[in-house]
Amino acid sequence: MGWLNKAKSSGGSFEGVISDYVLSNKFPFGNDDDDDEAKDDGKKSIYMLLDITKDGNEEPEQRAFWFGSGKFLKITEKGKVLVSTNDDGVPGIYEDGEVYAFLDTLERAGFPTDTRFPDPEETRTLDFRGMIGWRVRITFVKDTERQMEVGRARLGGRAKTATDAQIFEAGKRTVTKGKHKGKPFDLTRWEVTKVFDGPSPRSGSAKANGQATGDEDTPRDGDEATITNKQADIFLRALLDGAKNNTLKKSDLPLSITRAARAEKLDGSEANALRSKINDDGYLEGAAERGVIEYNQKKQTLTLEA
Repeated sequence: MGWLNKAKSSGGSFEGVISDYVLSNKFPFGNDDDDDEAKDDGKKSIYMLLDITKDGNEEPEQRAFWFGSGKFLKITEKGKVLVSTNDDGVPGIYEDGEVYAFLDTLERAGFPTDTRFPDPEETRTLDFRGMIGWRVRITFVKDTERQMEVGRARLGGRAKTATDAQIFEAGKRTVTKGKHKGKPFDLTRWEVTKVFDGPSPRSGSAKANGQATGDEDTPRDGDEATITNKQADIFLRALLDGAKNNTLKKSDLPLSITRAARAEKLDGSEANALRSKINDDGYLEGAAERGVIEYNQKKQTLTLEA
């Protein structure tokens, strides 16, 4: 097992903001891996395509995670929420799935899942939108078990006489585009090794958990880089004023805020606070009530109020 233990070493890391995710019944190939990365034909499984925007970058890094069987689950809210196919059923996460493994590292790194994710028993949903806007450190870890599994599948009957090293080599993925096209690489998985900052559990998006309304307009003691509604309203107006037709999709908010904050030369903590607050449904609903924006929850679009 000495060789396999060596193969478990990590391969670099980056820091960035969780900017979006979407759930799908089809393997999205978001991590540029080949078909062997899909767990099945895509008809019975659920996958999560996760976007994390690296610090200093405009376009997000994407990674596909296998959630598990979709036999008893249904995707709703435009790919953001899972519900049981049974009317009064409680949806559950497959513990051997890649989504569970990723969320486990997120929680162990300090992410407050109990306050950011709605209780599935109370809401009858699995809703992960509470992690959007949080800045984390992602470490690449060699997925030895998966690579050996892929290697055995590729070698077929030859795997019986192959060494571990040969099976491991056969399990490598070959890049299909970009500057590394044609080169083989080890399979890796994302692990969260540090959670830096994000919205307070008392802020707007916690409304879904019955904790807050997002209507506060006064900075509270102990909060870092707290953004008031007035500050967020001014920033959001300027953001929409420069957008096409004065409209943005809610899913485009994190990246748009990142770009605008960089242009304004805001420090990291203030940019993160703006991103966290403005992306919260509680704040957006309040902004609509204050006449700042028109918020179409069905279409998930924001338009500058005339």
